[in-house]
Amino acid sequence: KLFREISRGQQKGHKREPRPGSLRYLLRGKNEGPLAGDVVIGEKTRVKRKSYDMYLRKFMYGAALDEALTKQRIDVTAAVIEDLIQREGLSIALSNRTPERLIPVLRCLERNVSDPRYNELMLV
Repeated sequence: KLFREISRGQQKGHKREPRPGSLRYLLRGKNEGPLAGDVVIGEKTRVKRKSYDMYLRKFMYGAALDEALTKQRIDVTAAVIEDLIQREGLSIALSNRTPERLIPVLRCLERNVSDPRYNELMLV
């Protein structure tokens, strides 16, 4: 009789193992921390997309170009223009613009047409 009680795990102070497939079985060890020699791997962090990337993903080409122009960084603006050219969306982004919305585009072209890194892109 003593052997049977010990083998079933009913000894005082001893917890029974959860049955495989049960919720307790799946959640076991959840609250345990790492030991001294364990290697801890950090959680994946989500990359926050830039606003012009979000507009490009939603096919809002005019808004993406406007957002890139407000950044005042030519590398960002050039990247968005190159992306619009590749997607054949530059004409869509430039169409139906009022003169007030066209001025930042022309200023960007004027400033960077002489820059050898971007002059081929600005002449397209």
